[in-house]
This record gives sequence, structure tokens and C-alpha cells, in this order.
Amino acid sequence: LPLTIWGEALTHAVYTRNRMPHATLNNQSPYEVLTGEMPDLGYLQLFGSPAHVFVPEERLKMKGKLLAGSVEGFLVDYGQQRNHYRFWIPSLHRVVIS
Repeated sequence: LPLTIWGEALTHAVYTRNRMPHATLNNQSPYEVLTGEMPDLGYLQLFGSPAHVFVPEERLKMKGKLLAGSVEGFLVDYGQQRNHYRFWIPSLHRVVIS
């Protein structure tokens, strides 16, 4: 991944670390101490995991309905909402939310 993605890598690491238990917090996570509820870890993914991401703008540029509607990308971070992920799309040279 390019150096411009290092900021995404850092926020991914902090997000993950804040949801893991810590010995100085009596085996509670910082998220749990702050909000008072257990974090849901079921949606966590590995940084840099390959994925095919649906990008509507890219689909509009293609001619023909049988062509692929997704592009290859890599998971770099989580979006602001729980069901959003941020992906680096090398062919577009940008990060998209899906």
C-alpha cells in the first residue's frame, strides 16, 4: 500500500486497540470504560484484506451490463457508521466507503 495510506493504518490500529482488553483497566477495553457497554467485535477485519468493492461511478463508465460492477480493493479502515468500511482502490488511487 502507498505511503498516503499510513494515516488510515494508524486509525485502524487505534480503533482496534481501543476495543481490546487492557490489564491496567481491570481487563476492560477503553471503549467499555468510556461507554459502559461491551464492544461488538464481530465486524472487525484485518487491515489490508483484499476485497471486491462495488463502485457505482466506475460502473457508469463501463459499457455493457455484463461487465463487472466491482473493483479490487483493500480494507484500510472502518467508516463512521457501524456497517461501513473504507477501502483503498489502487486502480482509482483513492479511498472509498462501502
